[in-house]
Amino acid sequence: MANDSFFGVGLNNFALMAGPRFKYGAHYTLGLEQDEKVEGQIYRAPVHNIYLLVAAETGWLSMLLFIIAMLYFVALALRAYLRARTPLSLAVSAAAASTFIAVMAHGLLEYQLRVTNIWYAFFILAGMTAALQRRRRAKARGAGKKVASTSVRATTR
Repeated sequence: MANDSFFGVGLNNFALMAGPRFKYGAHYTLGLEQDEKVEGQIYRAPVHNIYLLVAAETGWLSMLLFIIAMLYFVALALRAYLRARTPLSLAVSAAAASTFIAVMAHGLLEYQLRVTNIWYAFFILAGMTAALQRRRRAKARGAGKKVASTSVRATTR
């Protein structure tokens, strides 16, 4: 599907396009007992790989951007873990890093990020990870300002 159209078949259109009315589903006859019939149309279950699903629905470029975004959160969590100074930030960053890695690995076998509740939990964790990183940067800047301001005061006295 992604090879036929640069932008894929459209968001949430994989199941429709894999149906028997379209060229992508015309040859597919296995698993008919698992398909859902909605208003006379047979809809196929989505592909069980989140990366290929993103590519089929929105194109190869979108899949690449999706993978880059996922890897960004992994890198952010690992960086927070390596720079953690408190037990809480160490635990949260370790949990975030392992969760992001597990979600990416699980995405090869399932389309779990299409489930709304999992998507929300994923981005809550991503937000917590970003907040840890931002908090660490703010503390580092604040410590730098205190050192700079004390050195200026010491030279003026």
